[in-house]
Amino acid sequence: GSSEKLNPLAVELGDATDTRITIILPSGEVVADSRAPFDTMDNHSDRPEIKTALHNAVGVSTRFSGTLKKEFIYLAVPIVKEGRVGGVVRSSRPYEATRSVLGAIYIRIMISGLLTALIAAILLLLTARGLATHIRTIKDGVVQFASGELECRLEEPPIEELAVLARSVNEMAFQLSERLSTILKQRNELNAVISNMAEAV
Repeated sequence: GSSEKLNPLAVELGDATDTRITIILPSGEVVADSRAPFDTMDNHSDRPEIKTALHNAVGVSTRFSGTLKKEFIYLAVPIVKEGRVGGVVRSSRPYEATRSVLGAIYIRIMISGLLTALIAAILLLLTARGLATHIRTIKDGVVQFASGELECRLEEPPIEELAVLARSVNEMAFQLSERLSTILKQRNELNAVISNMAEAV
């Protein structure tokens, strides 16, 4: 059923953004995973980030993955429909890979994971025919954002739910661009101060 549709999507999005994508039902059952066989995975209802997401908030945690034998940073986003959490989309990256990059890149990776989660969430909720073209256009835009092209903007589809999603993604990309600019400016200012101190010494 839903796993047959969702797992290929999770794999595609995971490959495109270099993150692990997992989709979990409110019961904790894993129905899709981009890096591991989902049908052999344990129930995830006890995971800290999943618990938080099931209470309609974004969950973040860092811990060792027994499935992939590495320490990961996890970000879980609730899928909300009519005021109720209908599932959770989680993105994750190895902790070592994330720790080695600058703070600005770390933020971009995590926000990209969140954007990816939003796309997966909307695909989970909207399965009717005729949406595929619009959804793929939005997904392609998210992949551009994840690769660092934060200046591009998504066109709003004629379908209200997808138009709202496109506006949200555009706004997040704008905010991310502003945050990255601020971080890079602060880093350059700090480097200048350190350089001047070194010269003074």
